[in-house]
Amino acid sequence: MNFYQEAKSLILGTRLKRLSEKYLQEIGLIYQQLGIDFEASWFPVFYLLRAEQSMTMTAMAADLEVSHSAISQMVNGLRKKGLVGLIEDEVDARRKKVSLTESGKTLLNKVEPVWTAMDLGMTAMWENKEAQDHFFETLNRLEKKLDNKTLSHKTVALMPALDYRLVRLSSADSAYDLFVKESEGRFVGLPEDIQLWGALHQEVLLGALAIQPKTNSSLLLVEQVFVKNDFRRKGIATALLKEAIETLDLEKAATTFVLSDPQLPLVQLLLKEAYTFTIDPHQKNGQ
Repeated sequence: MNFYQEAKSLILGTRLKRLSEKYLQEIGLIYQQLGIDFEASWFPVFYLLRAEQSMTMTAMAADLEVSHSAISQMVNGLRKKGLVGLIEDEVDARRKKVSLTESGKTLLNKVEPVWTAMDLGMTAMWENKEAQDHFFETLNRLEKKLDNKTLSHKTVALMPALDYRLVRLSSADSAYDLFVKESEGRFVGLPEDIQLWGALHQEVLLGALAIQPKTNSSLLLVEQVFVKNDFRRKGIATALLKEAIETLDLEKAATTFVLSDPQLPLVQLLLKEAYTFTIDPHQKNGQ
């Protein structure tokens, strides 16, 4: 069995780490064979300073998407080598900027042709530029999805049994504020006396229900019910409706849901669970 081919995406992190190690070894070998005293880990700082004569460490950290302490460690290592120095900012003398020393500039002149040849070598290794471009486009998409926690979100959503708890919500809850932004605007502009229930998993709101009891206590106006797309078909909406009835001390058989927005999924749910419901007569025309 080829372990890495069998495990596929489950071992992706390890394979990418191995790939990175092999790649950096090749890069180091290139500099060694050319007799240039340059380490691959120095590349980000030199590459940035090639375009900018000087930069603050804060700006460097932002461009490289690393922490300030990480870039500070890089710069301090290069300062000890005499390749970069710190100069005063022209506008604010209290701020320091990183700049190449004369030794650093000399080294940059040596490695720039190597970078050009390396870029051409990479394209040749891929056999055609289109394949190379496709690889980097895929890598960019993967990085973006990982930054957005897409993998963890999707994985949890695909678990057959999801551990969530039902809670009464307040519009002041931080989990609710985030949910409002992710629920297609469904929970914006609700009445002040609305009652809210939510389904929480690890303090993340997966779905919510907004209900306003009518004058007749057996009538419940459903202002909104929404479950995040990845977490649908897990019984969350049904559980929210049941929780609302139980919390309000009502009986299912004696309760009628009044729909202000009779969307098909909600209607189908109520029919499936044998709830009594009606349509709000004060809806806008065409709804």
